Amino acid sequence: MYAFEPFPPLFSQLTRQLKQNPAFHDRVTCLPIGLAETPGRQMLYTRAGANEGVNTLFQDAQHQQALEEIVLDTLDAVCKAQGIKRIDFIKIDIEGAELSALKGAEQTLRAHLPTLLLEVNKQACAAAGYTAEELLSFLRELGYRRFERVGLRGRLLPLGELPAFSNLIIRS
Repeated sequence: MYAFEPFPPLFSQLTRQLKQNPAFHDRVTCLPIGLAETPGRQMLYTRAGANEGVNTLFQDAQHQQALEEIVLDTLDAVCKAQGIKRIDFIKIDIEGAELSALKGAEQTLRAHLPTLLLEVNKQACAAAGYTAEELLSFLRELGYRRFERVGLRGRLLPLGELPAFSNLIIRS
């Protein structure tokens, strides 16, 4: 299992938490990078006084406070460098950067068609310059056909019309 966290204080917290749980400590490889369409560095923004879990790469009316520049890479490059041969499941919740991360994982997604758990926030998508519908269209082009919304208590529901905010399970 691999976990990616580009913001140093949250990366430290993640690794500390894993060290406290011996059942997972040796099963999870933590990498201090973010995932994107192309490798590089980019500024991370937050809302003043906000939960650091809502940091984003996209400055907007709510996210004005620059935190620090973070390192980005593609999932395709990470898989090659780490020798990852099989992927069954990917969870992505990266505040609008989902499409960029998925584009940087295109080879991996085409090869494995892993089940995806994505947080889709239309406002965050707009801040990043795309629509949630474009995100779903990209996944359809890769061979994904089953789109379900996670409802109360984890119940899977037909997607229907995409709400302003939802968690989706996406399968080929």
